[in-house]
Amino acid sequence: AIVFYSSTIMEHAVVEASRQIRTGQVQSGGIDASKFKDLLCAEIPVVLDCQGGMKVDVRAFENFTTTTLPPPLDGAGKFNNNFTFDPGASGSVVVVRAFYAWPVLTPSFGLRLDNMADGKRLLAASAAFRNEPF
Repeated sequence: AIVFYSSTIMEHAVVEASRQIRTGQVQSGGIDASKFKDLLCAEIPVVLDCQGGMKVDVRAFENFTTTTLPPPLDGAGKFNNNFTFDPGASGSVVVVRAFYAWPVLTPSFGLRLDNMADGKRLLAASAAFRNEPF
C-alpha cells in the first residue's frame, strides 16, 4: 500500500510541476534542472526523500511521433544517469519523467517487490504534453 501511495504522490507532483513547463513559466523564469526539481519536491510530502533520491528527466521533441526515451535503468538494474533537462519552447512536445529508487523493507515478505539492483523498487511517474503558446 505504501508503494502505491508513494507512486500516486509522484504522479501528482509530476503533473503539478509540469504545468509550469507547459505554460512557459519555467522557460521565462530561467528555471534550471535543480530549481525544477525543487518545484517537484515541494509537491511531495515527507514519505519520499525527494531531494536525495529523485531523478528527473525532461525532454522536448518536435511532435509526439518522434519521442524516444532512453530506459532509466541499465541491464544491471542501476540508474543509467542519462537524465537531461530540456523544457522546450512554445509548441514543443515535452515528456517529464521522475524516478525514485524505493528501498524494499520486507524482501522476504513473499512477494518480490524489488526490480532494481540492491533490492530496491523503481517508482516512476511521467507526463507528456504540448507546450502552450507563450
